[in-house]
Amino acid sequence: MRLTTKTISIALIAITGSLSFAHADDFLSTGKVTATDPNTNKKIDIQVFGRSSVPNEYNVVRFFFTYTCPYGEKYDEEMAIWGSSLPNKFKYVRVPVITQEPNSVVGAFAYYAAWNTDRSKINEFQRQAFQLIKQENKDASDQWTYYQAAKRAGMNTANFKANWTTKRTELLVKNAIILGNKYKIQYTPTLTVGGLYTLNPEPIAESKTSFVDFANAITSKFINENGTAIR
Repeated sequence: MRLTTKTISIALIAITGSLSFAHADDFLSTGKVTATDPNTNKKIDIQVFGRSSVPNEYNVVRFFFTYTCPYGEKYDEEMAIWGSSLPNKFKYVRVPVITQEPNSVVGAFAYYAAWNTDRSKINEFQRQAFQLIKQENKDASDQWTYYQAAKRAGMNTANFKANWTTKRTELLVKNAIILGNKYKIQYTPTLTVGGLYTLNPEPIAESKTSFVDFANAITSKFINENGTAIR
């Protein structure tokens, strides 16, 4: 989902076929794949990943998301599982994206309140939050929605409420704003690797190649170029 002063959706582009490793080198060098424009039925090249330059992010993989994005709901759980399989020296981190939309601010506070309440249940909190917002049409700008998500996830709801207004939660939200600006996030979700590469799955949403396959390709490229030593 593209982020602007007001969040809007863009048309899906269906990638022709799946990413074969015969063409993987081309993809990794250009960041482009061949796709079919649904409006013209013509094949075009689309940019799937790009380069960034954010210092002090070595071996950090970030997943930028919003609760109102349909692709965030689609990929959040899948990418969390993938993130847990990364080499030990890598760190997988979700980052809520804050825009001018009020629901993004509320969502960011909710995520970090949940994180500070019980990290072991954060994946279930995410699942429940997306379920409430995307499937049950609950208001993404209402704190009560996330309170219900915390309750369904088995969190201590009193602690969740208390953590909403702590200094630590406030600092994490401010840091999320800084990170979004540093990476110049324009779409959600966006995956970033080591401060050097960004990957946006929206153009590949209808591809036979999964987001995980593209994430593996970009992460492997980073490791091949930089290794996995902590710097």
